[in-house]
Amino acid sequence: MEAKTLIKVEDLHKSFGKLEILKGIDMEVQEGEIVAIVGASGAGKTTLLQIIGTLDKPDRGSVEINGVKVHQLSRDEQSDFRNRQMGFVFQSHQLLPEFTAVENVAIPSMIAGVSKKASLAKAREILDKLGMSHRLEHRPAKLSGGEKQRVAVARALINDPLLILADEPTGALDSDNRRELHAIFHQLNEEEGQTFLIVSHDPQISAVTHRTIKLEDGIIKE
Repeated sequence: MEAKTLIKVEDLHKSFGKLEILKGIDMEVQEGEIVAIVGASGAGKTTLLQIIGTLDKPDRGSVEINGVKVHQLSRDEQSDFRNRQMGFVFQSHQLLPEFTAVENVAIPSMIAGVSKKASLAKAREILDKLGMSHRLEHRPAKLSGGEKQRVAVARALINDPLLILADEPTGALDSDNRRELHAIFHQLNEEEGQTFLIVSHDPQISAVTHRTIKLEDGIIKE
């Protein structure tokens, strides 16, 4: 069976003032792939990821996700699309400090209209799968860096997204925790076919990716 194109980017341009960051990007990601975007600082990696994730908009060009031209949606439609179809993992976990691990994971599900009881039950199930069943009721301040990132990954998974976008997810972790997070990505991909697009400086990421896209001065280098 032919792989389905999940992300299609065409002729993407983005400038900040006179500084041209993306200079006509064309790329595709197939369903079930783990793809890394690599390149030096300032190459445009994070800008590209944010535009694909509708957190920023392009000056020109299009982004299609699962057949939807996401930058033709209204702001409210984009917000709904993000919450239901995408999961995000950032270098700084961005957990809410006043909520427990399981509550942090459940929040996007409740925003999507699922009951609190069902959301918390699913959050527990995902955290258990990620080896965090003993830390469910701990607030972020009581968790290690690696544990916080596991909670962030669980939160990204709660709404069964088509796609997980990860921006330097291992950037703040030591090498052991980096390996563990890569193993989690690999497991989710192997067992559930989860698609990942990962921006990374981490050379270890190549152990779990299917493909690497190299950005250099705003263009893709093959």
